[in-house]
Amino acid sequence: MKRFKIYEDSNERCSERYELAKERIFQFPEENVFSGALNDYFNAVSSFVKRLDRALKLVVSEELYSLTLDELKEINSEIYRDILGDSYRTSFLNPDYACKRLGKRLGKPLCAVFAELFSMIYEAYSGNRERITVELELIVELYGIIAFEKTDGSAAVKRAIFYFHHDYCYEFTLLRQRRLRTGKYNDILCILDECSLSDLRYLYYYGAYIGENEEKSAEFINSLTEEEIDRIADVYVGGYERGFAAAGIDFSERVNVEIRYPVGFERIVKASIKKFREKGKEIIMYMDNGRRTGVSGSQPNRQFVYDHRNDFVLYYSKKYLETEKECLARVYEELKDSLSVIAGPACIEAFGEADFAPINKENAVNPDARMNKLIMQHKNDCAMLLRQFADMEKVSFTIIAYPLPEIGKDYEKIFMAANKVNMLDSGKYSRIQQKIIDVLDKGRYVTVEGAGKNKTKLKIMLHSLEDPEKETNFENCTADVNIPVGEVFTSPVLKGTEGVLNVRRAFLEGLEFINLKLEFKDGMVTDYSCENFKTKEENRRYIEENILFRHESLPMGEFAIGTNTAAYKMAGDYGIWRKLPILIAEKTGPHFAVGDTCYSDSEDFMTYNPDGKAIVARDNEVSMLRKTDRSKAYFHCHTDITIPYDELKSIRVHCPDGEVLSVIEDGVFTVDGTEELNKALTDQ
Repeated sequence: MKRFKIYEDSNERCSERYELAKERIFQFPEENVFSGALNDYFNAVSSFVKRLDRALKLVVSEELYSLTLDELKEINSEIYRDILGDSYRTSFLNPDYACKRLGKRLGKPLCAVFAELFSMIYEAYSGNRERITVELELIVELYGIIAFEKTDGSAAVKRAIFYFHHDYCYEFTLLRQRRLRTGKYNDILCILDECSLSDLRYLYYYGAYIGENEEKSAEFINSLTEEEIDRIADVYVGGYERGFAAAGIDFSERVNVEIRYPVGFERIVKASIKKFREKGKEIIMYMDNGRRTGVSGSQPNRQFVYDHRNDFVLYYSKKYLETEKECLARVYEELKDSLSVIAGPACIEAFGEADFAPINKENAVNPDARMNKLIMQHKNDCAMLLRQFADMEKVSFTIIAYPLPEIGKDYEKIFMAANKVNMLDSGKYSRIQQKIIDVLDKGRYVTVEGAGKNKTKLKIMLHSLEDPEKETNFENCTADVNIPVGEVFTSPVLKGTEGVLNVRRAFLEGLEFINLKLEFKDGMVTDYSCENFKTKEENRRYIEENILFRHESLPMGEFAIGTNTAAYKMAGDYGIWRKLPILIAEKTGPHFAVGDTCYSDSEDFMTYNPDGKAIVARDNEVSMLRKTDRSKAYFHCHTDITIPYDELKSIRVHCPDGEVLSVIEDGVFTVDGTEELNKALTDQ
């Protein structure tokens, strides 16, 4: 396979270094330099490196591609065994176990180093020996430091980790950005171009963990007819192209399309690649298992990923971040031709995984308040740097979602039901949604109130329309960037927007939130709580990290009313409320986004609804700061939180003359012309 040949030149240069580092690590168990826990740690690392080396050899020799399905499964299970099932409880990849055995001073950094080494599984399967080599050399260096330090060695270990990332910053940045922005290191595409998708052995060529989700997804999708696959690809690719048209962007000028998908969906992706190529597009793919972006397999242990989400804090500092920014600028300059034609991501999202409520490990790495500020500033600096090389106002995206087999025994029926929802008639919904927009545009503000135990009580201020005959506050959203169809949305005026948003149970990016509450004053989050953990502090930290994304506060960037009652009915019919991804869940009731507006980075481009009216509510008071200080205008996050219809008492429009108009009462639509939407709501 051509895949590993991408790295042939660099592999040749580091061949001797790799062999020396590998053999040194293989000697650890024989030496018994340490006693007790340290000996056990380095033996565990040595055992893993042997399995990693086996996979790399099979790839480079191409023997991997002649193995049987059972042999490939055995190798896959072996290489991931340290985090599977009960093994993780007593693994040095588990921060609590590592700190219990090694002490906190050594346990935290050594656990993090092992986790980074563990991420080299993908590099082994792509045949990238050079990237693995430097990780092995770090292990050897740390072994020597601890062996010869008179103290516990923790200070020297942390110093070595810092300089490792500092000194290799350019090389790591270059590799990642080449994968993200160009097709030069597109080893994933080799799998789709060269393998027969009817032979499921190809699943084991990625380096991702392969379980029932991947195998059963591939088997079922392979059973669909060519016509069904072609129609799915048409909706997916067509939605992407329509997103450019809706934003007034010339699609022909944008070349590099980044495709993201779950392993197992290759037949749909291959059909879509063909359509993109027919339109003159280049395909970008990359494996990014831990972040759930790019191409990804389902996680065999989501707690492991959660435990190590902040490991980078061990080497982050003002000095390191300055170096990383300098390296990023250098890399962007080298890749500027590719950056100038990026089109944006086309995403297939999966849903249906088993519920996951993370445990906050005492010994997991976490940033303090000072570090949080550094991280946020760095994130903003990097986003602004990208804008110097890529015209982000001409970038778009699309997302479509399908279930995984893990969703339950009705998987195949749910898949086809979701497919039906994804293909709903945009024209029909556009006409119905326009009826709702006509009512909303009469208002000065909107109130939303929850029903029963839902304590939502919000007032959302709307922009003033200077010419209601030609202007509107709400976008009539059909199936383009967000598939399926079904919402009208706006960017609220922040001043005067206030109250409590409450959802009894929410699943955001795979994380569960129990009785989530956010309080707003002048459109900004002022307080927050949930009931996931025992203490108030733990619950607040959970929200700070996973909704506020370490910002002290965020604005209400979006107010929307979902109209896809067919999706709501599907969820009820199959009992999958808690499994729906945000992409679909946001269409099943009113939702509110905290963070940037939907028009982030594109506020100055006028957009229009199908009726020809200009959408004027693209900004809020925070995003307007871009005109004086861009660093204060954006937060680079946008999280949708949906109130389901059955937790909703009312949505009412308050007009300047005091008249109150109803959009929803007791969970059903009341606007003339929306009766069709209520059929699914009343037929439960």
